[in-house]
Amino acid sequence: MNLKIKNLIKSIALVLTISLTTSCSNDDNTNNSCENSTLTVTAIAEEYTVRATATGGVAPYEYSIDGTTFQTSNIFSDIEPGDYTLTVRDASTCTSTTSITEADLSSLLDERDGQRYKIVKIGD
Repeated sequence: MNLKIKNLIKSIALVLTISLTTSCSNDDNTNNSCENSTLTVTAIAEEYTVRATATGGVAPYEYSIDGTTFQTSNIFSDIEPGDYTLTVRDASTCTSTTSITEADLSSLLDERDGQRYKIVKIGD
């Protein structure tokens, strides 16, 4: 084989190797902006209503009680008794969750005595 052809083949192989390495490097170095996110969510749940508060992250926030359907309002009203995972999602699509229990939803905090009383829903 001619020396020029050998050098040309080596050059092409080198270019392909560099291209493949760069391509893999870009895929492997995906920037996860949520890794250092300070996004947190807290919730107050009582009387079948949940009020969420998000801090950290990048506003604006969106809230979900089912992990699928998000809304801009941080209040969920007339929630059926049950256990839920409240999710907040920020503008960077980072998420944070907190748990809501049926006991939290179906009780009332009486500010007069500081006691929590169970609510019993009768009919509609």
